[in-house]
Amino acid sequence: ERSFEHVLCLMNEPGGGKELFEQLKFKSHKVYWVCAFSVNQHAGICSRPPPTDSHGKTIVPCTCGLEKHFDGEDSEMNKFDDMMAYLKAVQPGFSQVVAVDVGFV
Repeated sequence: ERSFEHVLCLMNEPGGGKELFEQLKFKSHKVYWVCAFSVNQHAGICSRPPPTDSHGKTIVPCTCGLEKHFDGEDSEMNKFDDMMAYLKAVQPGFSQVVAVDVGFV
């Protein structure tokens, strides 16, 4: 099993940042883009969510009343593919790293 637990441990140790840099310096010429998939769900799907979540629990639709944008310029949820295509076009050798929690259901 691969994880980033050792990175967390180094980051919590005095001098661990320097050690981490030493371990990763062979990658220092690489450029990375970090995407946390942060979108305002209230500007999109909160009023029309799927009926249940990944655990089978019922999702109650939100009544916040915020204007919804499912596509177009004001949507926060339709830009990922465009951003990946742009980064591939402008950054030779662009690659993507995906990290997931193996225990996530």
